[in-house]
Amino acid sequence: MTTRALVIDNDKMAVEELTDVLDSLQHGYDCARSHDQAWKLLKKEAYSYILLEMSTPARSGRRSRRENGLNFIGQLRRFPGREGLPVIAMVGERDYVIDLAIPALRVGAAHFLEKPLTGDKLDRTILEALGLPLTPATLAPAARSPKLAPFRAGRRELVIYPDHAELCGVTVWTDTGSLDMREILIRLSKRNATGYVRIKGTNFETLLGRDASNPVGRPIKDLRDRATLMMAKYRALKCGKLDVINRGGGGYYLNEWIDARVADEEPAAHMVAEDPPKPEVKAKPRPEPRPESKPAPDRKKASRDVRPLNRRQKWIMEQLEGGLRLRFKEILRYMGVNRSTVNRDLKDLRDRGLITTHAEGYYVRTRREKQRTGPCQGTALADNDREVH
Repeated sequence: MTTRALVIDNDKMAVEELTDVLDSLQHGYDCARSHDQAWKLLKKEAYSYILLEMSTPARSGRRSRRENGLNFIGQLRRFPGREGLPVIAMVGERDYVIDLAIPALRVGAAHFLEKPLTGDKLDRTILEALGLPLTPATLAPAARSPKLAPFRAGRRELVIYPDHAELCGVTVWTDTGSLDMREILIRLSKRNATGYVRIKGTNFETLLGRDASNPVGRPIKDLRDRATLMMAKYRALKCGKLDVINRGGGGYYLNEWIDARVADEEPAAHMVAEDPPKPEVKAKPRPEPRPESKPAPDRKKASRDVRPLNRRQKWIMEQLEGGLRLRFKEILRYMGVNRSTVNRDLKDLRDRGLITTHAEGYYVRTRREKQRTGPCQGTALADNDREVH
């Protein structure tokens, strides 16, 4: 079969550059300016590989969106007869390489390229995707890739900014709606007498308001994957999965070759122990209560129980009362707000004793609350609550 490519890109100039490369390789091609055009071609033509610009719109005339490419690759992997078709994903804005590279490779992209595609970068990637040899007959000789140096061979600086984190001057985390990763890095950057502190995953989940359906290991794994990718790409360093954030002997911790600091902090601020010892103070004896007196009510707890639920919490309670098994990702998808907001709402409902987490990871109403109040009673579902998000 003649080697044939499907080019999916709505930028006319970019398509011309891509097809110039395909002409030089003597590969045939068809071009689609939207996903709907691409699907029509895929149903009637056989292709050897796909060149996909990640921001190509789903339909002609619609706006570009970088997440479209992720959806297209995922759908292609379920398309009968096209499941194994190699996809070379491309993005033209460096700021989004970090956020798109790992997800694109996870959903099934064979390669991920950052524009501009200088030199023979695209030629080599196409031949690799097709499993063809990189010989002088197909390519001009290229300089050997530099050998990657061990990441742990020297001191590596990790700087934690308000909205991103840099490792060796390269961004390895950016805020995409949740600041949980920043809080994790700040806590791990603290030191005690033996080095960086070690924090168990369960302790992190308590501190961040997470639970079994939203474990802290997910954002940590994403940062590890990005560090591996970006250190090799921009610093010629071989960074292992555990070379930045390690785990064992008491929890997660930063390795000793990492010099971590929070931007704009005083140099010694991150060197203090997380829980410095406090001087022992002898408690004064409390007077015995009179027999006829009653203990004072817990005003803080009482006020918390009668506070109106916000609009999001009302929706959660209504779904649970209807018997729906809600998980964190379902709540997050419906609400359209960031993870921190959903975590805060769920933590408040747990603190009030209104919900709990089932062993299988979904949320349920507490039996105690159901028996005591009945549906939507005693939970302060005020009609005048007008909170919007």
